[in-house]
Amino acid sequence: MTSPSELSDFLARLNEKRSRLTEMAAAEGSTEVSELIAEVADLGEQLLVADEELRAQHEQLAESRSKLEALSARNEQLFDAAPQALLITDAHGIMLDRNRAASALLAGQDSSGSRRPVTSLFQSEYRRVIRSLITGVRTGQPAQRAEVERAGDGVRLAVQVQAFQHPLTDQHLLRWELSLTAPALAVVTPLTGRLPEREEEAADLVVGEEATMAMLREADWSASPLGPMRSWPSELRAAVRTVLASKVPMLIWWGPQLIQLYNQAYRALVGNKHPAALGQPAAECWAEIWPAIGPRAVSVLAGNGASYFENDLLFLERAGYQEETYWTYSYSPITGDSGEVLGVFVATAEVTDRQVATRQMVTIRELGALSVAESGSTENVCQQALRVLARNRESIPFAAVYALGEDGQARLQGCYGLFPAGTELPAVIPASDQDSAVSRVLGTGAAASIDADTFAPGALYLPSPLGPATPRTIRLQPVWLSGRGPQPHAVLAMGCNPYRTVDESCLRFLDLAARQLGIALTDAAAYDAEHRRAEAFAELDQAKTRFFENISHEFRTPLTLMMAPIDALLDDPEVNLPADRRADVTSARRAVLRLSRLVDTLLEFAQAEADELHAELELTDLARLSTDVTSMFRSVVEETGLALVVDTAEVTEPIAVDPEMVTKILLNLLSNAVKFTPKGSITLRLAEGGDEVCLTVSDTGLGISAEELPRVFERFHQVPVRGARSREGAGIGLSLVSDLAHAHGGEVSVRSELGSGSEFTVRLPRATVGPHQQPVAGGGCTVAPAFIAEAHTWSGTRSDPVPAEAGSQPEPAGGAEALPGGKILLVEDNVDMRDYLTRLLRADGWQVEAVGSVEEALAGSVTPDLVLSDVMLPDRSGLELVELMRANPMLMRIPVILLTARAGAASASEGLRAGADDYIVKPFAAEELLARVHTHYELARLREYALNRAEDRAANLERALVSNRQIGTAMGIVMARLKLTDEQAFDLLRKISQNRHRKLRDIAEEVALTGEIPHLHA
Repeated sequence: MTSPSELSDFLARLNEKRSRLTEMAAAEGSTEVSELIAEVADLGEQLLVADEELRAQHEQLAESRSKLEALSARNEQLFDAAPQALLITDAHGIMLDRNRAASALLAGQDSSGSRRPVTSLFQSEYRRVIRSLITGVRTGQPAQRAEVERAGDGVRLAVQVQAFQHPLTDQHLLRWELSLTAPALAVVTPLTGRLPEREEEAADLVVGEEATMAMLREADWSASPLGPMRSWPSELRAAVRTVLASKVPMLIWWGPQLIQLYNQAYRALVGNKHPAALGQPAAECWAEIWPAIGPRAVSVLAGNGASYFENDLLFLERAGYQEETYWTYSYSPITGDSGEVLGVFVATAEVTDRQVATRQMVTIRELGALSVAESGSTENVCQQALRVLARNRESIPFAAVYALGEDGQARLQGCYGLFPAGTELPAVIPASDQDSAVSRVLGTGAAASIDADTFAPGALYLPSPLGPATPRTIRLQPVWLSGRGPQPHAVLAMGCNPYRTVDESCLRFLDLAARQLGIALTDAAAYDAEHRRAEAFAELDQAKTRFFENISHEFRTPLTLMMAPIDALLDDPEVNLPADRRADVTSARRAVLRLSRLVDTLLEFAQAEADELHAELELTDLARLSTDVTSMFRSVVEETGLALVVDTAEVTEPIAVDPEMVTKILLNLLSNAVKFTPKGSITLRLAEGGDEVCLTVSDTGLGISAEELPRVFERFHQVPVRGARSREGAGIGLSLVSDLAHAHGGEVSVRSELGSGSEFTVRLPRATVGPHQQPVAGGGCTVAPAFIAEAHTWSGTRSDPVPAEAGSQPEPAGGAEALPGGKILLVEDNVDMRDYLTRLLRADGWQVEAVGSVEEALAGSVTPDLVLSDVMLPDRSGLELVELMRANPMLMRIPVILLTARAGAASASEGLRAGADDYIVKPFAAEELLARVHTHYELARLREYALNRAEDRAANLERALVSNRQIGTAMGIVMARLKLTDEQAFDLLRKISQNRHRKLRDIAEEVALTGEIPHLHA
């Protein structure tokens, strides 16, 4: 059948179609309208069918309801007119209705007719019987019957109860039938049996197979203050049923003496007090805690209401010792009908394990949070761990730590829990002392439990915070360091709580505490090792700083002694040096200047490392200072074909800076710009920035990759860039710029993009100086000439700075014959060194082609007889040049000699492994270089001569083999044609050769090719 919900759905759909028809009425000729009309018609038919079905359902329901109402009315009439006394109650025994016979029978018992329990109609001692009838019917039994005495007179009633369900409301109800019997007896006598014996009554009250239930049933209660179980009041019986049926620990204290009755769940909490506690007065059973709980129970018994206590500490004697326990419990009154308090209902739960575990976990968590940074050493960590354990003296009233030293002896790191006046613990325990429990644990690695007096004879332990008892057992736990071998590093001795048994949970806690101490000691050992390593690095750093300072000072004396005579020699007008000698001396002067600049840089680097680099501020015309320093580079910039732009107009006011430091900043940034800018321009710009001045040096050079930008200002780091004018440098310049900027309280930053140039910005804060100081333009910087001289060496664009003219080749010394066409390819990026080597080699009679990079060397059109190359070159190194030559068949046999400033066997072996023939370390003697060049040139010539001879011999041998094959073929033809022997055939061919004046192999070749035998001429 169609449900009302389906009918509503039909109506909704019908209304929807009707709305759409209304909207589409204006659209004439629409085919969709006709389709919608058909759908509406179909829905209308379905609606009519559903309406008919629904009407039929309503009619059936109305007919059924009428029948039920008629039946109910009939039943009510029959119920009211029935001769039996009938009652109707709900399932709990609350009266809902009664007929006339019941009203007459119970006249005077319920004149008000209000809702009340059916049990109120009977004497109090029979109410239990009525309640049992209700319980029996509710548990599924069809009917229950009993005889009881009604209230108010001696009339005896027979009671029968049945359960039924109301036909209209489906409510579960009870039907009671009452009838008069004989006059009242003294006791209840069920219709189905005789007076119950004591055992049967106990079995009815105490149900269950547990041991506690059996003891309750078998106990002789007549000898107790409670009396026989049959005489127990209904309130006690009801309380007993509630307690015994519960799985939660419960007990009853009944009467003024508070006699105990408890269930099976409570038995485990009583301990060895069971079974004596059953039926015992509470004050006797709980004598040790009665001063605490007795007043509370008496207060409830006195009618002061219920009470509740949570996590209450009570020291019980239920296991042979005074035990620390914690309880959450409530005391509730058990009242009679008149409201008097008859007993105390106790619901309790022991929470000892939870409370102790919470306390222990706090300790473990605090041990895990030990700060190694604050502790540091092993002793400090142990002391800090002992302080954590001492905060939980309830669980660990005593503790001591012995740690194994490097000498193999256990040393006391600290302890607590002892009286100062007693015997002290031994400070050192030898590992060989097997009488000591600590030594045994360190040797075996196994935990042990010993008596407290045995561990420390004569020691006086402090009492526990819980009471006067002192620890009886000491637990020795080995402590390991992670990754330090199988032997324990320490032993943690802990006194066990005298108010708790040493069970598995206690041992797990003590083991976990030792593990946490081991983790802290492992971290402390790692921290200590790292601290020692840091101190060693600091000492090494200080030694390095002192070395730089000392070596810088030591270099200055010989440099001064070198520079003075060189300047005197160049400036003396009476000394007429040849052009090549003057060039050598000038190169030497530039080398001394460069070395002097490096020494100064190292000294400033050492000062920065030692935090001794301090700016001496002077009021300075920064714009003029920047212009002067930049002008020093103008000639160099113009020689390299670059444009130099200086913009200082924005800064007009003097600024307090250290002029010499700012000059060094400018020199380093400008020299770097020249070195790494092949073409384009270099710009220096000063700009105001509020309370600071910005000094910017930018270029359009090679730029820096994004990966290298974070390391630009690191000491000794050189950015790998291809295409630079030189690869020379120590990686200190930009680091020094950063140090000099920080000495002013400023900073330096860089922006760069590979292939698009770089921009370095130095921010110098405006500082205050004396009020009467006059601005200066900046003093001269002693290292400026070195920067300029070095930059000039990068400006040479020719590959051969010393022209090799035909008539300029000098004669070899001693009148020796000049080397026949010995050509040397020289690869050196330092212009001074390249010029010097070129002059040296040409003076020795060599033809020299000098270039500055590997690319230029490989691009040469003339194949050299020997290559002399520096290892450190821009872009590709000398080692890469050797590898490229050895991979080229045309160049692989040319000898290569490498020059390097890196000394040591490792550097030499690296060059030789790459395929170099020799490895010469700078500085070198000219005679040694020339001797090695001569040697390798001669060895190469001898090698080529030997290879050529071997190739000629191989060719001759091959030709001989071919001739022998041809002669043998010809002899075979002659032997076959003329029937000759091999000797006769060879003799004939020899005679033909002599007769015709031709070589034998030519005659044999002709015979082999034509098959014809030439005739002998007459």
